[in-house]
Amino acid sequence: MSRASLLAIVLALAGCAPQAEDFPPSDASLFTADPPADPAYREEVEYMRRVSGFSQERAARVIEKVRAASQALSLPPAVLWCVLFQESRLDHLKNAFNTQNAKGIGQFTSAALGEINTDTDLYDPRTTDYLTQQVGAHPLPLGFTLKDGRGAEPEAPRSSYYRLETGVASTAVYLNNRYQHLVRTLVKRELKYDPQVIWLLAAAAYNKGPRSMNVFLYRAHEFKGARWVHHILHDPLALVAGLSDRRMLNRVYFYFWEK
Repeated sequence: MSRASLLAIVLALAGCAPQAEDFPPSDASLFTADPPADPAYREEVEYMRRVSGFSQERAARVIEKVRAASQALSLPPAVLWCVLFQESRLDHLKNAFNTQNAKGIGQFTSAALGEINTDTDLYDPRTTDYLTQQVGAHPLPLGFTLKDGRGAEPEAPRSSYYRLETGVASTAVYLNNRYQHLVRTLVKRELKYDPQVIWLLAAAAYNKGPRSMNVFLYRAHEFKGARWVHHILHDPLALVAGLSDRRMLNRVYFYFWEK
């Protein structure tokens, strides 16, 4: 995904006012419980229906599984929905018939599947039970498998990432892994944070990788100091500003290049 697409996810999720300077705890949620009502979003959905045959039935299936993931893994449904929409426009067969590495509804790679297959409960002990509920008994290993079917589209076995329900569940697990990984890092470093803002950072880590976001925070401290890191971890607009700062992102990528 491009830098612009990454920021589109974060900007879509960060529609809220800045917190007070001391960041008092708030019961108000940054995220809606339903798909976006933004006119631009609705216009694009209507375009998808006209051009690509996107159906209300498919959207309803995705919404049902997003809500199930939210209940099982305690993740904000709006975050998962926006990631799925931004990655593939809810197309569970995206890139299934070409050589692109990123595939399916959450644009998974073989490495992402490998993490779930190999380190299933490493980040969250709820993962195996959740996948069993959503995919079926003995859901692993997941793979990119399609069979020729007699219907309108190829048949995807229940353990295939191309199966819509399995794709949503797997994407939810990978997104939750990014959140859990970030939280562990912050706790280890004794840094306070707003969990809702960390979900925004997890959406960025979903695409760019957890190490990249850790380096982003490290460079934010080096570039602007501890107080700025505190802002990033509590104020969604500060996080968006950091991710929008070309100098900050370039410093992250130069770091990798130098290594």
